[in-house]
Amino acid sequence: MGSGLKVKPGRNDPCPCGSGKKFKKCCQDAFEAPSSARIAMPPADIAPLVALFNAGRYEELENQSRLAIDHYPDSGMAWKVLGVALLGQGKGAIPTLQKAAKLLPNDAEVHNNLGIALAATWQLDDAVLCYRQALKIKPNFAEAYNNMGNALKDTGRLDEAIACYRHAVALVPSYTQAHSNLIYLYYFHPAFDEASILSQAKQFTVGQEVPNDSLIEVNKNPKKKLRIGYVSPDFRDHCQSLFTIPLLSNHDHTQFEIYCYAQLAKVDEISQRLAGYADVWRSTSGMSDAQLAEIITNDDIDILIDLTMHMSYGRPLLFARRAAPIQVAWLAYPGTTGIPAMDYRLTDPWLDPIELSDDRYTENTIRLPDTFWCYDPLVEGLEPNELPALANGYITFGCLNNFCKVSDDTLSRWGKIMSSVPLSRLILLAAPGRHRQRVLNLLGHQGVAADRVEFVVFQPRSDYLQTYHRIDLCLDTLPYNGHTTSLDAYWMGVPVVTQVGQTIVGRAGWSQLNNLGLSGLAAFDEQAFIDIAVTLSADLPRLSQLRHSLRSCMESSPLMDGKRFARAIEAIYNQIWYGR
Repeated sequence: MGSGLKVKPGRNDPCPCGSGKKFKKCCQDAFEAPSSARIAMPPADIAPLVALFNAGRYEELENQSRLAIDHYPDSGMAWKVLGVALLGQGKGAIPTLQKAAKLLPNDAEVHNNLGIALAATWQLDDAVLCYRQALKIKPNFAEAYNNMGNALKDTGRLDEAIACYRHAVALVPSYTQAHSNLIYLYYFHPAFDEASILSQAKQFTVGQEVPNDSLIEVNKNPKKKLRIGYVSPDFRDHCQSLFTIPLLSNHDHTQFEIYCYAQLAKVDEISQRLAGYADVWRSTSGMSDAQLAEIITNDDIDILIDLTMHMSYGRPLLFARRAAPIQVAWLAYPGTTGIPAMDYRLTDPWLDPIELSDDRYTENTIRLPDTFWCYDPLVEGLEPNELPALANGYITFGCLNNFCKVSDDTLSRWGKIMSSVPLSRLILLAAPGRHRQRVLNLLGHQGVAADRVEFVVFQPRSDYLQTYHRIDLCLDTLPYNGHTTSLDAYWMGVPVVTQVGQTIVGRAGWSQLNNLGLSGLAAFDEQAFIDIAVTLSADLPRLSQLRHSLRSCMESSPLMDGKRFARAIEAIYNQIWYGR
């Protein structure tokens, strides 16, 4: 998101934010406004708003910008600032930014920010139009390219998204967020194998201004408690907490001191719960990587765990500068960071079979004994229901994975299954937009009528889980399998038929099914995937039995045994620290 607070004094003039520095040394990059906005709202009134924005004080920024609108109701700048303040708080900003766009039609920042607001409400086609308008005004606007890539990815237009991310990185080689997005998207695209992904990941730190990776002195006194640091922007009501709670709530605090570095704009109930599992909880919002690295070093952290990697709001450059003696990647996804200073990555025997070479990753590979995931649904009082097909008289297939996983090849496989199962239906998670028609067209080529497909939108967690009450059998995606969504399906009594992929993210289904003792639901080629799904959909007694047994099967498996998982993780920490 751009600052949206821009008016341009001379480079050597005093900065209007009141810092006492020259403009070129302070807020030059944060100012740039059309002359009409400067006339409507003088710099003396803009400067305090800039200071609030730079401090991340969005609530105060909202209040002050509303006062500014009272004084300057036709100032595009005032409306633009209010839009930024609302975006910064996660509030609805669309009407405000639409007003700003009318007043400042040639302001690229306004159109970019309006795109962000539209994308946040899953109005993806309109968001793309806003980003295109921003780029028409400002062709070298790297941030608009990155944001457009995000929207295109969410609609499944992966080639176009990749092109956008590449444009952003070409314009600003140090644009870490765009480069992280590019690396992560490679995992979703069927054209890229693990060698291609590794090559792209290795480019991440090239040209980045980070200190040389240097070893930190360590104290390996066997009597000391190891200090473990976890870094994440998602210690909150977020799917990551389904996995951090089982681990953090079961750590042995007689042997380990647990530090959490939480980059949170707001604290919620889940944040408070997680904080209760930590010995030390530090809020890191607003800190630079250098500032946080200094805090972590001063905390004498022994092993630092990255929970986000190249996903949204991660801090890959924190780990690139080596903030702790030993650094480990886990949880976000089981791939590689490409960061030389990341020492280890955690995986399991199914995601990374021992016979496969570990040279597909820049980190040293450590396999947990059972599973990469340990899961807590964080919902109570929601039970599996009876098999819907018994009342409906037809099978309902489903996939509630992120839509960017729904490749054309995946849709082709699903179409062949639905063509072989008369009257069957499909429930698919997809935001409104043109991409829904792509699904209907591709399935239509397989003889599947549009009225057999139902689209659902993103919902609150409890409502989302209840969608599984309407699904008899889930069909997995490829090359990127379902991860969290498959565990959710099993917990709700819905089996998932998967095809084992050629990259690590495509072996998630294989890992989870082996931990459930249901490896027979995994296929190693397309025809086997189709055959398993068609055969199982015809066996209603088997589907009913799975409906009633999957939850207890999960609860008794390593996938939900938090104590077992924590002991396994702690054994790894001791192994990599003490060599035992």
